Amino acid sequence: MTPSRLRIFFFALAAAASATLAGCGGSVCLPNAVPGLQVTVLDGPGGPALCGVTVTATDGAYSEVLTPSLAGAVCAYFGASERPGVYNIAATFEGRTAMTSNVPVTTGGCHVIKNDITIELPAGVASRSPPAGE
Repeated sequence: MTPSRLRIFFFALAAAASATLAGCGGSVCLPNAVPGLQVTVLDGPGGPALCGVTVTATDGAYSEVLTPSLAGAVCAYFGASERPGVYNIAATFEGRTAMTSNVPVTTGGCHVIKNDITIELPAGVASRSPPAGE
């Protein structure tokens, strides 16, 4: 193959690869899955973020228990990966439950657009020790 034909071949190969990778409005789409929901659950109004909460997202017949963040990270829960819809979200912790409704997850150019949600659980009731002598 002559040098000029070799250049044309590589140019055509690069153009084909670029067109394949740029299937989302001219930008390169990464192959990773993006969560549509990121939920932070607070311990009462203005309280700290809670770990160990069961967070469930429901869209019609679809239901998913969200995945907690990795140990050592701020407590958050992720789900609805690459799944657009309108979700009802329930958070349950130590007998307390809070819900939010009509949370949209929409499609972006390549992936869903993550919706960051904060849910406040009702304040916990502190246990009281009986006074001495009771």
